[in-house]
Amino acid sequence: MVDIVIPYLEQGNDWKLRATLRGIDTYLRGDYRIVIIGDYPVWLRNVTYFPHRRDTNQKMVRCYDANSKMLKVIELDAIRDDILVWHDDMLLIREMEVSELCGDHYCLQRYTKEHINHLKEYGSRWQSELLVPTIEHLIKNNMPRYSFETHVPRHYYKPMLANVFSKHDILNNNYLYATIYYNEYTVGGIPLRGSKYKASFVGYEGPYSLPMDGRTVNTAFKEYTFINWNDAGLTPYLRHRIINNVTTRSLYEKFDHTKEGSTIEKEGI
Repeated sequence: MVDIVIPYLEQGNDWKLRATLRGIDTYLRGDYRIVIIGDYPVWLRNVTYFPHRRDTNQKMVRCYDANSKMLKVIELDAIRDDILVWHDDMLLIREMEVSELCGDHYCLQRYTKEHINHLKEYGSRWQSELLVPTIEHLIKNNMPRYSFETHVPRHYYKPMLANVFSKHDILNNNYLYATIYYNEYTVGGIPLRGSKYKASFVGYEGPYSLPMDGRTVNTAFKEYTFINWNDAGLTPYLRHRIINNVTTRSLYEKFDHTKEGSTIEKEGI
């Protein structure tokens, strides 16, 4: 049994969580339990839930709340040691076994000091505020420096994750814990591009981003295993494709929705 942990912050866009859960319910096979930590939309059911108030830090807003949620996951004995962290913008669109996600670890690229200097001058905000400090920390500690920010569900073993959070002071440094975790406990990784579990990064900040046009979105839905996005890359057409890819309510949704707190009818999902 694996716990699929979804850190969730409700921001008036709960259709994304609906779509993600529908993808899991439709395509994921195996023995798993859905665990939501954070906010709890009124339409949810059949999940294990742990509340967590949004955690902010004036100097480190971005990812600080996500990291604090993961620290709580580590501390909760009621959550199993084997966990898959799965965010609400990771849409599974092909059938697969949950055990397949608990095997190989996928990475993007190995960063050198030259790469870091380039990102400092030309990188996005995400890269300069989060990726660069994380890779610099790895370099300083003579560790491998692969990026594991693949934005697909990732498998962790809680005791090892607890060690990473403590040893590297993840929360106070706002590091990207996935990249540090896998560089700590694996030797390299399998390049995501070309792997059997391809993931699109439509509008995502990173070297694996895809153009945000209709043709690319259609190709991604035909060829990829996961459709990933961020709010900046969520074009109306991509949103339409996501919503219409999963039109059947999942076992994680109440059928007697109240009008308040439910956007399923408004979004057409």
